[in-house]
Formats: sequence, C-alpha cells, structure tokens
Amino acid sequence: MNNLSVAFLGLGVMGGPMAGWLATKGHKVAVWNRTASKAQDWAQIYNGVVCGTIVEAVAQADVVLVCVGDDPDALAVGHEAINAMPTRSLYVDHTTT
Repeated sequence: MNNLSVAFLGLGVMGGPMAGWLATKGHKVAVWNRTASKAQDWAQIYNGVVCGTIVEAVAQADVVLVCVGDDPDALAVGHEAINAMPTRSLYVDHTTT
C-alpha cells in the first residue's frame, strides 16, 4: 500500500527511524514531536511535513502512529489524536510502556 498518508507522533530513539523508513518507502509522512527541534532535525534527513500540533498532523492521516515515552504521554497524545483524526483512520500506538 504505497502513498498512504501517515501521521507519526513522537520522534525519539524508536519513532524517528520508524517515521523515516515510512518516508523513504514513498508514504506521505506528517510528523509531530513535543520538542519541535527534533521534528525539524528529522525533516532535514527525510521527506515529510513537520506539524506544530497533533491536530494538524493527524488531520488528513490514513494511519496515525504513536511512539512516545510513557503511559501519561501515550494517554495525552492518544486522547488528542483520536479526537482529531478522520473517522476512517487507523490508530497504532508503538509506545513500549
């Protein structure tokens, strides 16, 4: 399934490379990270769109992927993303908590 619109929330040790792999495989990747400079650094390497908010990142996503640090982060990011993403979208949390 090429050319999926993917939102990737969380660009840490695991999330950054995962989002990058998707971008290199031809998917449209929108990224968000709490630390905006990490998202900007990611965009210097990979082809994708840096978003300033979770809502912006998930607005057109076919798939929303999350990889954040802990349970409170996963709940907060998930709540905001699920309430803003299109109803047809798939939500996948890769957080290792």
